[in-house]
Amino acid sequence: MTISAYQANIACKQLSTISDNNEQFSFSFEKSRGLTLNNVTTQTVVLLTMLLAKNSLNIKIFLNDALGMGGSRKSFLKKAGISQSTYYRSKKKMFYDLQQEFPDQKMNNEIEYRALLQHITFFFFGNEQFPLKESSKQVHDMLNFLILNWQLKPTYAEKRQLSYFLVIQLLRIKNKQMILGSEDDLLTRPSNSYFARTKDYLSKNLGLTEEQAYHEALFFNAYIMTYNASPLTKQPLFKRKNE
Repeated sequence: MTISAYQANIACKQLSTISDNNEQFSFSFEKSRGLTLNNVTTQTVVLLTMLLAKNSLNIKIFLNDALGMGGSRKSFLKKAGISQSTYYRSKKKMFYDLQQEFPDQKMNNEIEYRALLQHITFFFFGNEQFPLKESSKQVHDMLNFLILNWQLKPTYAEKRQLSYFLVIQLLRIKNKQMILGSEDDLLTRPSNSYFARTKDYLSKNLGLTEEQAYHEALFFNAYIMTYNASPLTKQPLFKRKNE
């Protein structure tokens, strides 16, 4: 990755600031000597990555654009102190980087986009509470429904992954109005009470029409099945097995 000396200096100063506020790090920066790192382990690098992500303007722009986090575009720009052109330059650069990192993810349909969003948000925020205070109760209630309805017994890690799946689904629907349609269906229609209850729950709690809830429920159930957590037989239900 090519960066300018100006960008490198900003990154080094940010590392030094994080070090001042965290006893686990020992970074120092002097313009003449550069960045000095002491006692760095693999765990240190992982934790540092998470801290940098939380402070990253690029990540904040990405979450605002994709999930509406941080408020409206106008309020986000004002709070961040950046121009609209800076916002769109960052967004364009991030999409280019993502396409280079995940060449098989074309991001040309809603399901691929949601999967990528879950992957990124869970990678950066999976070890702590996702920054979603205003919808935490709704996510908690949806997670409890999912576990009870499907009679799941997820591990702690699996439960966190499921919660991030729900966060992405919830925010894409509520803030971006990106609702799945028939072209996104991964399953043939299941004829069972699990699916019927899921559809009714999503319709009632997310304000969806019956048709919208139907397609979202298929995606909801397909996700559970890919994690080998479903009591249903997989193969007869999947429409696009290769994908």
